[in-house]
Amino acid sequence: MLQAVSFDQTVHESLDDESCFRVLLASADLQRCMVAHAFLAKLAKERNLGLSVETLSTIKRSWCVPDEALAVLGEMGITIPDCRRTLLDEAAIRKAHLVLGMARKDVRAAISVVPDAWTRIFTLKEFVTRGEERGPCTAGERLDRWLALLGGARSYEELLFAYPPETLSEQVPDTPEELQVKADELWDLVCRLVDLIAVPTE
Repeated sequence: MLQAVSFDQTVHESLDDESCFRVLLASADLQRCMVAHAFLAKLAKERNLGLSVETLSTIKRSWCVPDEALAVLGEMGITIPDCRRTLLDEAAIRKAHLVLGMARKDVRAAISVVPDAWTRIFTLKEFVTRGEERGPCTAGERLDRWLALLGGARSYEELLFAYPPETLSEQVPDTPEELQVKADELWDLVCRLVDLIAVPTE
């Protein structure tokens, strides 16, 4: 059962503080991205993680959440405010320790902006799948080193041209039932993501 959470419920950490792990969510589908953001911020706060979350768009097209989707999300306790679409840029990618897209096209969009950051760019589902195959970051292991090994296990060519199909559906849900399924899937993936990278602060 999903617990109530607000998109505005963020972890306030200075981005200049190296102890703060910075996650950037980037997608053309901001509806799904914002739900993932809310879940991730909630878990980070509950588990006292030094983590910040930012959400940016990979496209310039105007965007809004349909009223039907807002109603379903409201029943789940998720509040998504009006949002000005801020476009993904080089500075945001270079500042982030981890960049997560909702679909393959989001990963390719991020890599096209900063090609040399490709080892830190994944889809959410790919990151969780690969992370669980390798095993979570353990006590005494540097998280940046763990991430480098995880990302470096792929090749640049694989990432761009033969990307594995483990991504969330790129079709935005248009019924309450579909939206609930996608939200449940995001909740599961974000919980597993946090289990992989969780490094509690003092």
